[in-house]
Amino acid sequence: MKHKLFATFLLCAFGLALIPPVQADSPGKSAQTARKVKKATAGKDKATSAPTSQLALHPVPVYTDYSGLNANMRKINATYRNREFRAYKPINELSRQLKIASYSSFENPTGIAFETGDTISIMMEGSPRTKVEFIIRDFRDPGAETRHPLTSGQNTITAAHFGHGYVNYRDSDPDTAPPIRLKITGGRINGLFTHHDDAAVWKKLLANAKSDWLDIMGTRTQWVLDTAALRKSCPEKGPELVKLYDEQMTLEQQLLGWEWEGIHPGNHIMGRSNWNTGTYMHADGLGGSYVITATDGIVNVDEARRTGAWGTSHEFGHVNQTRPGMMWAGTTETTVNIFSQVVNYTFNPEEVRLEHENCPTLDGPWVRGGRFDAYVNSALVNRELWQFQRGPDDGNRQPGERCGDCFVILCPMWQLYLYNTVARGNELFYPRIFKNVRDTDESQWKTGEIRMKYLDRCCDAAQLNFSSFFLETGMLAVMNRYVNDYGSRWVTITEDMCAASLEHASQYPEPDTPVLFYITANNVGIYRDKLAITPSPDFTPTPSKEALPRFTVPADKWANAVAFEVYNAEGRLIRICLRGLNQKDNSSTDVFLPAGAADVMAVSWDGKRYLIYTTSKDKKVDAQPDACQGPGTSTVKKKAPESKKSSSKKKKKKSSRK
Repeated sequence: MKHKLFATFLLCAFGLALIPPVQADSPGKSAQTARKVKKATAGKDKATSAPTSQLALHPVPVYTDYSGLNANMRKINATYRNREFRAYKPINELSRQLKIASYSSFENPTGIAFETGDTISIMMEGSPRTKVEFIIRDFRDPGAETRHPLTSGQNTITAAHFGHGYVNYRDSDPDTAPPIRLKITGGRINGLFTHHDDAAVWKKLLANAKSDWLDIMGTRTQWVLDTAALRKSCPEKGPELVKLYDEQMTLEQQLLGWEWEGIHPGNHIMGRSNWNTGTYMHADGLGGSYVITATDGIVNVDEARRTGAWGTSHEFGHVNQTRPGMMWAGTTETTVNIFSQVVNYTFNPEEVRLEHENCPTLDGPWVRGGRFDAYVNSALVNRELWQFQRGPDDGNRQPGERCGDCFVILCPMWQLYLYNTVARGNELFYPRIFKNVRDTDESQWKTGEIRMKYLDRCCDAAQLNFSSFFLETGMLAVMNRYVNDYGSRWVTITEDMCAASLEHASQYPEPDTPVLFYITANNVGIYRDKLAITPSPDFTPTPSKEALPRFTVPADKWANAVAFEVYNAEGRLIRICLRGLNQKDNSSTDVFLPAGAADVMAVSWDGKRYLIYTTSKDKKVDAQPDACQGPGTSTVKKKAPESKKSSSKKKKKKSSRK
């Protein structure tokens, strides 16, 4: 799928851990120091990248061995032309087993290029129990592909077009499939760079490559990349480039729980340059496709590390989306970005798309952190239904029947990751959810049933009752609405379904925070370390004279506040500003004051609220918690709120959801 607004297509990596570095809340101090002093101001924790044992419990299978391919560059003509190849699991079988899209169709690259009319002689040794094909593929636009069956003994092929050679050998049990050996004559060596090779090999292959692309094989990823872009933007860092791609895929596959469960197939996911400049980035039947004009960015290792790898992890994420349980109607461009957020946050927690991208708010200004700002104000202030909440993304600026902003929809799913995996250390939270999807036959389920099952799975994976969180964020509500998401369908959730969800969740204890809906990458360390607010009653904010007034709260004032709530004189919540809003380094928070703003409350991770600003002469700012009843303070309801657009003919109470 073509990526949406502000696509960041660059790839980078930083460590293998699925529990990423936490942004600390004291300038220049680590989380350990923050725990000692129980105070947080600006800055971030130092990154940690130690692998987590449960996520890597079982090794990734290795089939075709590339370790000696480029060991002696003077003899590559011999090593490339006389090689052993192993079988990989059939693509369709893999997709059915793991409930994902297609992994690489071009395992076993030869690194040999062929011209139209070349005579190719292939001697095949061995006794494969399945058919073997020799594929010649031209990845340039408009592209061409021919497949030639191979039999034991001598085979002669005439190349019908230009392309590189790939050996298609598939077996349902690759561990026991016999290896084959091919002796190939014809064509010319173009080169194949692998994760075993060093910078010297990289430079040599780039210098000698005659084709428009170079084949690259990592431990988990396979790439076909534009040679000119590699020479221009990655002339020396081939090993680092392959490592980054593999680390990115490690994060995605460990989030899926493959190695924890011991079901990693050993197949590679494929990414390629796309010579059709009428496209941009998308996922298709071959893997991730990235327009050639974007390849410079993809292969620039330093820039990729800095930018958080959104585009590549997004398109690979489409391949890894586990369906239908983690890709139901209205979430095609949402659940894919659970992968993107985890990768982005792990590689560069200072530039995370949901928390830090500059976007317009619902009330006008462009601010850093506009996406999360749209989420909390759509869900908690405007009381909009989840999947229909407004945000800054194109085409979704007004509430309607299509769906809401795909990034806003992502926010509560990301918050569950931050709380469970980062704050609580439950690295198996999402892996358990994905496993349950793989293990459950959902083929006859309706969209509403799948969506509600996601809520149950979250409670089961965490062993916690998230009902209050689901109710506050609009995830648990009666509804009957039409969703258009690469195809249209009705999403129906009944009162009985909501009651069953509440009953299922009630077997578990409540989370230790009633304001889980305020957790972000900017304040997750406060939730993890349970840091209390440090009152600053002497702080006197002065609102600006703008059309939408604001004032700025430095991080050392009302330190450890996770959010600021704005109320009118009647005590109605009219605006929320999350910690770090509109600030690059988390050193302060901009608090916006809509018309009628009377009081501003600083909110602690444990739900305590402190008055920090008031226009009333009858109220006083002091160091004591306030009795304000904001979101998360009421008892969990026994019945979910109803959508105003529910099609039920029964008389309904006035809904709190739009």
